Amino acid sequence: MERADKGKLWTRTFTALLAANFFTAMVFYLLNTTIAGYVMDSFRVGPAESGVIVGAYAVGAVLARLLIGGGAARLGLWRLAWSSTALYLLLTALYLAADRYWLLFLVRFLQGISFGISNTVLNTLGMLEIPLERQGEGTAVFTLSPTLSAAVGPAVGMVLFRSDSYRTVLWTCTVCAAVAMVMVLAAGIRPDGPPVLAASGAGEERRKFELFEARALPVSVMFLLMAMCYGTVTSFVSRYSESLGLEDAATFYFVVYALVIVPVRPLAGRLLDKRTDNMVIYPTLAVYALGFFLLSRAGNGFVLLLSAACVGAGYGVSLSGGHAIAVKYTTPDRYALAVATFYACGDLGVGVGPALLGMLQPSLGYRGMYLSLVLVVTLGGLLYTAFHGRGRGRGR
Repeated sequence: MERADKGKLWTRTFTALLAANFFTAMVFYLLNTTIAGYVMDSFRVGPAESGVIVGAYAVGAVLARLLIGGGAARLGLWRLAWSSTALYLLLTALYLAADRYWLLFLVRFLQGISFGISNTVLNTLGMLEIPLERQGEGTAVFTLSPTLSAAVGPAVGMVLFRSDSYRTVLWTCTVCAAVAMVMVLAAGIRPDGPPVLAASGAGEERRKFELFEARALPVSVMFLLMAMCYGTVTSFVSRYSESLGLEDAATFYFVVYALVIVPVRPLAGRLLDKRTDNMVIYPTLAVYALGFFLLSRAGNGFVLLLSAACVGAGYGVSLSGGHAIAVKYTTPDRYALAVATFYACGDLGVGVGPALLGMLQPSLGYRGMYLSLVLVVTLGGLLYTAFHGRGRGRGR
């Protein structure tokens, strides 16, 4: 695979891949905010059983990312892009026929696998379309698409779920998956050539089966901790705001979150291109930690929404900045493996964060639980410093 024309970012392929990334993520967020209630209502089960259905998707996605990352280039990125997106569309449509608990579990697990493959490949192809000198900016723009879907998807899903039957949500998801398939085709599928080999000895390296990219692991582990914090916010902020009597303000929490990310991410991306990694990551972690401190102290709507702005800036930039760093020090033939490593850690963090950190809630309360996230972010910063910040992060 070769990169796009030097200096040109907004190519037809880049734009179509960005749109495909947005619509596949829309399906995830539409379902993720509504499926627990649907399962409890339809199958007469409790939160634990519904949680199994919710988590099946993340388990499938993590497994797919780990298994596909090392072999994506050899299997053919474009071939995987259209085939995994087509499978994603089929499995999304099968929700309409999944009228048994076990069948819904199976569909959701398989859909997670198809998402893990398509998301890894779409992000890899997107990276290959970004000129080297604009990698930070291009990554920030490209990863903005799932962020916008994270703001739009939950709101649309809740409105549809409350005002109509769940089948309307499922049909909306199917349409989004179909649009994603069209966008992949519109990207201008090209024949998959031989994988790019970075240097002598790459042929030997290519014959190995690898689960992760070692050079992307330090920043990926940091992002796992950031994702644990984010998953804890999305899971409990509604209940927390109810306990504070701030339900009206909480309605706009993720709207503020998204409004902050839109201008901040591209700016951070340009800084990452021109400055050192540390000059972007350390302020980002400080703002992220401040967001959780404010959330733990919230007593009125202003402070709650101010925390949303800080959490949005912190998580949004740590995602796009971390993504850029994950591929920055790898070669094009290993981009898929680096992307898979980074997002597998993110999926794992979002999946296990609410379960692990939620165990603190009975003893510490919501305020104490959210205050503990400051320590988690601090730990992420220490790990980043130890394994990246003291070396390459300083521009060496």
